[in-house]
Amino acid sequence: SRVSRVICASPDSDHLYAFGIWTYKPIRPTPVDYELLSLFGLIFQSLFNDMVLVKKLRATNKLLAETSAKMANVESLAAMADMTSGVAHEFNNIFGAAIGRIQLMRAKGGDDKLQSDLGKIEKQLLEGAQTVKRIQQFTSSAKYKKPEMVDVAEIVRNCADPTVGSFVKLAESRNVTVEVSVGMGEAFIMGNQADLATAIDQLILNAVENATQESTVQVTLSGDERQIKLTVTDKGPGIPVANQKKVFYPFFSTKGTRGAGLGLAIVHGTVVRHDGRISLQSEEGKVTTIHLAFRRAEHTGDISEISKRTKKAHNLSILIVDDDEQIREVLSDMLSVDGHKTTICGDGPSALKELSGRSFDMMITDLGMPGMTGLELSGRAHKQFPKMPIAMITGWGNQLNQEELSAHGVKAILPKPFHLKDIKSLVQEMALAAS
Repeated sequence: SRVSRVICASPDSDHLYAFGIWTYKPIRPTPVDYELLSLFGLIFQSLFNDMVLVKKLRATNKLLAETSAKMANVESLAAMADMTSGVAHEFNNIFGAAIGRIQLMRAKGGDDKLQSDLGKIEKQLLEGAQTVKRIQQFTSSAKYKKPEMVDVAEIVRNCADPTVGSFVKLAESRNVTVEVSVGMGEAFIMGNQADLATAIDQLILNAVENATQESTVQVTLSGDERQIKLTVTDKGPGIPVANQKKVFYPFFSTKGTRGAGLGLAIVHGTVVRHDGRISLQSEEGKVTTIHLAFRRAEHTGDISEISKRTKKAHNLSILIVDDDEQIREVLSDMLSVDGHKTTICGDGPSALKELSGRSFDMMITDLGMPGMTGLELSGRAHKQFPKMPIAMITGWGNQLNQEELSAHGVKAILPKPFHLKDIKSLVQEMALAAS
């Protein structure tokens, strides 16, 4: 056979297509043949365009279905977060009051047997409070938060600070060395600072828990112009192949009764919400490495932490506002031990009434209160007394917007349950801010 003539060649924005006529022997097409072939070419072009359109529509429908499923999952997680956060807040009130009372009893002294028993009770309560904190971290990371420029390199460096990482005490008790290597000056991505810090801290804590005693956990940050890569490697028993896909599931744990199964679920959820990738490599009896990868962003707070600085502060007049009677009373007793004068109120309106009658050196308020929230109270109090430092104690975890807090005059935050030493540091910090 031989090709007689190419009849049509027509491009569109994405494709180039053509058709031709093959014959066994040469022919001379007539004008009618050309008309018929031109008509056939138009039909062919229309059919081809329809095929391309159907292909694009199928791809679009698939993408829409995947996006819809992801949105439904996010909404479900957010609803679960709201419900769980409310329950966690109530537990934090209970733990806070109980721990505070026990610490006050221990501060008063007593025989060794009583001190030992109180210490054991306190330890159990603190473990319960830590479980509530993990739940809050998991649920708060399920909520959408406005992304901002975050330096992952700074977060990883902070993890090496013994006063920051939650894994430090466990690493010391198990003689596990955590080696942190940051191979770049800065590593900016778009995300949420608090969520990423929690996820990285949990990732290192998980590695320390899995590592064998007297071994080393290696934390390495690297990257290029497009990606930021974080790897955490521990020398431990490894993870069986059958369990490697399950380790990121909520409430799945390889640690038996020692684990709640939320740590790596928090990490996985945070990484996915930051458009990152997470993967695991593990050899049984050797090493386990978890890889994180994020897209690098182009580089284009008035709220203070409770610091370790000391300043003598005595005879301060402090207004305490909390709708929980036990929390109000234990806070008052803690502050009275240091010689401060306290006035307690159960809601915002009564606190505003106290403020209208006299001045206070500082105000400590709860966030979640019926009627008038602690944030509303802080805003009105700050407007009336702009120089009075305000602290907020909350059982809602890290679900607070720092810019909004600052606009309402809040200078420091302290999570429930709190310790006696935390209250002392809080007052010292507030007195320093007011000076």
